[in-house]
Amino acid sequence: MADFLLLHGAWHSASCWNSVISELTALGHRAVAVNLPGRHNDSTDPRHISVQTHASSIRYALSRLTRPNLIAHSLSGFWAAQAVEEYDGQLNWLVFLCAYVPVDGKAAVEIAPLDPEGEVHDAIVVDTESGTSSLDESHNTQDLLYGDCDTSVAKTALAQLRPEPVRPATEPITLSDERFHTTKKAYIECLRDRVISIGYQRRMQKHTSFDRVLTMDSDHSPFFSHPEELGLQLAKLAES
Repeated sequence: MADFLLLHGAWHSASCWNSVISELTALGHRAVAVNLPGRHNDSTDPRHISVQTHASSIRYALSRLTRPNLIAHSLSGFWAAQAVEEYDGQLNWLVFLCAYVPVDGKAAVEIAPLDPEGEVHDAIVVDTESGTSSLDESHNTQDLLYGDCDTSVAKTALAQLRPEPVRPATEPITLSDERFHTTKKAYIECLRDRVISIGYQRRMQKHTSFDRVLTMDSDHSPFFSHPEELGLQLAKLAES
């Protein structure tokens, strides 16, 4: 049996992983998804949430599992990397699921916008007063995020999106050769991702060394559109 910690990306919450958790549980594994600070019932002021707030939350969740596999989707690639850099426990795999790959000393806002084919940037609306960002639905965000999903699934997922704290994306990530870069890492690339283009996913894979690269013929949200395949991919990876 393997342990998994599943991290949601921007605007989502832990519930996006429910179907994958069911798949992993059916395969005999233990899977847990956590809400990052500022989600669900957390009343923390978004303006007070930092990279360290996210990293500390992730490290705590990791400490409650046994040699876990940490799965980071999309924007949470940044927070997962910072958590792993500071984590003293044993980790099996760090998996980037169509996720941004950080660079030492750079913030998310310096890396994410460099994707010339990514379609999400024009849809992001920042509210400076609340310190959050959201998606402008006039940019057809349903197809952008959930292009492979059944309409009912996509509409439900879209209705559950919540504002994303902005501050963490403006703070640099600190990584070292001794910690992050020596961690066993895998990248799961999604060929039909319109949020992070496949070209940019592959460019970012050069930011560090990956021990495995897996490919899914999927949109940006395989936990909704292809949960069975994703669960099987993760289970096989954990056992390798």
